Parts: sequence; structure tokens; C-alpha cells
Amino acid sequence: MELLREIFITILNMSVAAGIVILVILLLRLLFRKTPRKYLYALWLAAAFRLVCPWSVESGISLFNMEVFEPVQTEGNAQVWLVPEQMLEQQDQPEEEQAQAAQEGQPEETQAQAAQEDQTGEAQVQAAQEGQPEEEQTQAARQDQAEAASGTGFPASPLDILALVWIAGTVAFLGYEMVCWLRIRRLTFQAVRFEDDVYECDAIPSPFVMGIFRPVLYLPFGLSDEERTMILLHERCHIRRKDHIVKFVSMLLLAVYWFHPLVWAAFRFMSADMEMSCDDCVMERMGTGSKEEYSRCLLGLAVNRQPSAGILAFGESAVKARVKNILRFRKRSGFVRRTTAVCGIVLLAVLVTNGTGPGSGLSYGGYVRSGSLENPTEQLSAGIDYRMDRRSESAAFYCELWVDGELAGYRLIDVFEIGDGENRLPAEGTFVLERTLDLEDTARWAMDTRLSVAGFPAGVSRTIGSVSLSGSEPGGFMEDFCVEERAEKRALSHEDDIVLAAFHLARDYPDGTASVYGVSAEELSDRNSGAYWQNDLQRTNGGELIWRMAVSERTAEELEAAYAVPPAVKIMQEAATPYIGDNAADMDALNAVYVQELGAFELILQTESEPYGLTLAFQEECADPDAWNQKMQTKAVLLLALIDNAEQIRWTYPKETENGEIQTAIGMMDLETAQEITGTEDIKSCADDAQMLADLWMCAAGTKLFDRYTAGAL
Repeated sequence: MELLREIFITILNMSVAAGIVILVILLLRLLFRKTPRKYLYALWLAAAFRLVCPWSVESGISLFNMEVFEPVQTEGNAQVWLVPEQMLEQQDQPEEEQAQAAQEGQPEETQAQAAQEDQTGEAQVQAAQEGQPEEEQTQAARQDQAEAASGTGFPASPLDILALVWIAGTVAFLGYEMVCWLRIRRLTFQAVRFEDDVYECDAIPSPFVMGIFRPVLYLPFGLSDEERTMILLHERCHIRRKDHIVKFVSMLLLAVYWFHPLVWAAFRFMSADMEMSCDDCVMERMGTGSKEEYSRCLLGLAVNRQPSAGILAFGESAVKARVKNILRFRKRSGFVRRTTAVCGIVLLAVLVTNGTGPGSGLSYGGYVRSGSLENPTEQLSAGIDYRMDRRSESAAFYCELWVDGELAGYRLIDVFEIGDGENRLPAEGTFVLERTLDLEDTARWAMDTRLSVAGFPAGVSRTIGSVSLSGSEPGGFMEDFCVEERAEKRALSHEDDIVLAAFHLARDYPDGTASVYGVSAEELSDRNSGAYWQNDLQRTNGGELIWRMAVSERTAEELEAAYAVPPAVKIMQEAATPYIGDNAADMDALNAVYVQELGAFELILQTESEPYGLTLAFQEECADPDAWNQKMQTKAVLLLALIDNAEQIRWTYPKETENGEIQTAIGMMDLETAQEITGTEDIKSCADDAQMLADLWMCAAGTKLFDRYTAGAL
């Protein structure tokens, strides 16, 4: 039953894609009804492909790149539209859980009585089995297992019932077609051979082609030589193009998709295009002067109904439309035919290829600001209009606090399922980010940030979360949001995240001055951009409070597990390597801890003897050697955790002395010192646990960084 269910789900998914393609082809037939029919007939190959094959290649010109036609999800190269998970979960739910759920609403006395009856029943069964021979007990157990495995009970899921109805309809359709075929065989049993593959029979009203591997053409008696010539031209055109095989395959597809009205419509219009394309072929051979005679022949041999879905009958389809097509037939030039053929090939590519996958999981734009930049103590807010596509299942919001380029705090604010409902995030709405500054105390400052969303039913606005910071020496503040103009629209792909807002904290200098720089949210989204910290301290801020958002096709539980620790820590953990000797792996570890932000360097490996380690020979002189060394110490601690057999990290850099000479300064971090300053007993074990690695990073940075900012909410 499970196999039948899976096949039925696949058929349903293919029927959705095929239905879209059929509708497009029907629209094209209407728009280009004067186009030669052989090109419109060729377009039906796209519908047949969608009905037969669940997989296809991706292309940028695919019809399914349009948002209105995007599938719910894509598995491999197969488009998935219908995933009745609730039905499957209902069917797969164990009987014990169902019984337990049914008992939850019963009184306690009733539940206790039921439990006692179950225990009594089990005891009776056990007592009965004790009196049976061992062979009988084994046989009874095997019988119970066989009954359970065979699923003799009536299907519990509506999906299983529909699957059984579908397979029953398919069998009935094939049975009906077999009866029609046998009836036609009986009618042509006494047919007389006219020539090689042509027979004449007085029991048939109209000519037709029958057979698959050896097609035979049957003609009624009494045709004139002119009628016979035109009919033979028409039917042999069918045989030459293998239309009899197309008709047979179409009959099989009708048997599978008997429930789909668009497939029946496609069969009807495809048959009409097939016949009209052969009519055009006859006109090209006989010339336009024979239009009247050919139309009269067609009308004289028209049949009221088709003998069988798999039979090619001369007068079977849309006789009135065929006569109109014949009367307006004219030969096209070679240029027109070639141009039309190229357009047809492009249309086939548009219809048979899949889209390139999820485009934008989140589209956002707009910029609504209130408050005053001149008076920063006023409340400042920005609105960001957004819309998520239907494949978006969940969204996560989190905050990061970066101080001098090191992660100083992380908080997963909340994770939501996307959709309608009280506890779900609306698929369309407006994010509102607010910032309030308190500078009344000249020695300290306080900043409150809050994210809310408007878009719930009845215009309700709800707060997603808030983060507060405080510190001393208020040098300056600035903020940037992910959009700057209302007209601008941007997009976010699934499994990616964006910076919704960045609140910049000024960098204070020893001379009492301070500076704060506006860094775009787009630049901060790239963790390797150098926007968090650079060797030139005059170009970066002292701190960044960043609100981020991620959109995913995963469930809310899976997304929450993915963002339980900072994403930057996950990147570090993935870059862990067991040996120093792997130069490429060592570079991945160096990039993961952002060593590149300290400047250009040469990597020197020490693997010949213990202690194993590496040396980073920096080539640029740093503006602030003390701050630069503090950062390098933090990165060295992380490298000792990520490279399993590393025992020490050394670095050298050019440094100007008091008399103006340039000397080479040396720094080092060994395993014992790293464990001492971080209070960690085993640094190597941190690489195996993302949370431990995050704690190590913030601990290593906190031992050396300025203690200016507090983040109680983080």
C-alpha cells in the first residue's frame, strides 16, 4: 500500500505541472491559431513529457521561474506541488498513540477502568498461551505478524482511499479500451487486402490506422480513386510521423490521468492538431487547388464519435475546424517556416525545463523613518515592508554584538513558523525597528532597540524582541537599515540571512576624540568584508549591535537548532582540521577566525618536530600594535582549538622603534597559556561542541577587550 501511495503522490505532482503546461499550450493555440498546425502539434510534446517524467533539467527561461507557477519545493530535479503530510502522519500514527489521545478527554475513573481491563486481557491471553504447546504459540504469533504486515484492515487515510479509486479507474479504462479494440478487430476480420498495408472493409464507416509495430490502414468500400488517393496521402503521413504510436501513448496517459479534465482536453486538442497538420501535408502535396475536393471528402467520411482512444480515424476530430483550416491554407516561405520552428523550440524549452529553484525567500523594501538624527535622544524607528514566498516555512531573528571585530554577545531572539495564525509570522507585513537613547547621565549611556512586526489580522502589531546596551564614554552613535529608499526592492534567498539593522558604536581614541562611521547593512551581511574590524582602526567602529533575520524552507524546530549558536561559530567548527600539515585546511581555519582582517601574511608550518605549530609572518605595519596584538591573541586561542595537533601559534610583524627603525616583533600563544587565560581545561574539546567554541571565543576576546559595553539582554 505504501508503494501505491507514493506512486499516486508522484502522479498528482506530475498532473499539477502538466496542467499548467496544458493551460499555456491552450493559450498559445488561441493566440497563434493561424500558425501552421505542425508547430502547434509539436508543443504537445511538452505536456506529454510532464505527464511521463517527474524530473527535468533547470533553466533560466523556464515557465516555472515565474512566482505564480513556482512549486512548493524541489527534490532533486523533481518539482513537488502536493505533499499531504498530515494524511501520512495520520496513517502512520501508532495505534497506541491514537488510543492515548482518545482517552485524554475521558474522566480519570474511565481511564483507570480501561487500563484495568487491558491488564486483565493481557493476563488472560498470557494464561491461555501458557496452556498451549510451543508450536501453536509460534504459529499464532506468526499469523498475527502476517496480518499486521499485510494491512488487512480498511485504509485509515483518505489518501489511501483515493489511491485505490485511482488504480481502479485506470484498470476500468484499460478494460474499456480493450473491449473497443476487440470489437474493431471483429469488424475488420473479413477485410480484403487492397495493396501492401491497405485493406478494404464494408463494416467500417471511415478510414483508420490500426496497429503499433505494423500499422495497417483500413478503408471502406466504395471510395472513388480521387478520395482514395487523398486518404492514403493523409494516413501515410500519420504512419510516417509515427502518429499511431503517439495515439497509443496518449491512450495510456488517459488511462493514468483519467481523473484530470485538462488531460482530456489536451487529448482532444492534440488530436485536432495532429489531424490538421496532416491535412496541411496533403495540401502541400496536392496544391491549393484541391481544397474543395479534400474538404468534401472529409465531410463525407466524418464519424460521430471516435472508435477508440488509441485508433487513428480519418474523420474523427474537429471536422468543422479542419475544413476551415483547409480552406485558409497557404504555403509559407522558407524564412517564415524556419523562424516559426526556432520559436517552437524555444517554447518547448520554456515548458519542459524546471525553474532554477527558489528565487527570493524574502522580498523587502520601503523606508519609513520617524524621529530626528539631529536629536538622537528622540525615538528613532524605521519600517521595512516584506513579503515571503510560499516555500518559506520558518524565520529566525537573532542579535550579535561585535566589539572591535570580535563576537562579544549573541542572542537568538525567536523562531517563527510562516503563515496565518496566532503564533505564526505573517507572510507579508512590515518590520518596525526602534532605537531609543538615554544620555541624561553624562558618565554613561543606555540604548534600547526593539523589533516588532505589523501584519497580523486586524492590524495588530507584535513585538518580536528587544535588546538593551549600556556603557561609558558616549562617543557617538549611528544606525543603518537594510533598505534606504522606498522604491528599492531587494531579495533574500532561502537558507541565507540579512542584516535588518546595524547600530554603530563609536570608537574612542586615547586623545579623547571619537568617531563613528555609517556602514551599510549590506556590507555588514558579508562577514568577510572587513566592516567589523580592520588593521586601520580609523575606518571601523568600536562596536556593532546587529539585528539579523534568516528565512528557511526548514521547520521552525530545525531552524531553531541551526541558530542555537552563532553562525560564525558554525563556520569555525566546520573549518576544524586534525593536522597542521594540510596547508589548504589550515588556510580554511585561518579564514574562519578572520585572520585576514589583520593584514597580508605568509604562512609557515612547523611540522618537523614538536611542538607543532604555525607562524604567521605579517608584512604590514599596524597602526595600534597593542590593540592589534590583543586581537591576534584571541585568534591564536581559536586556532589552537581548531587545529587538533597545534601546540603553539607564532606571529611576526614589522614595528617601528622610538628611533624610527623598523624591527620585526614576535608574538606567541601556546596551549598552556591559552587554557590559563580562558580558564578552559581542554581547549581541544571545544572544536567538537559549537556552544563551547562560542564561549571560548567570547571568553578569549573578553580577557583583552575594552570593558565598555554591557549587554544584559544578550
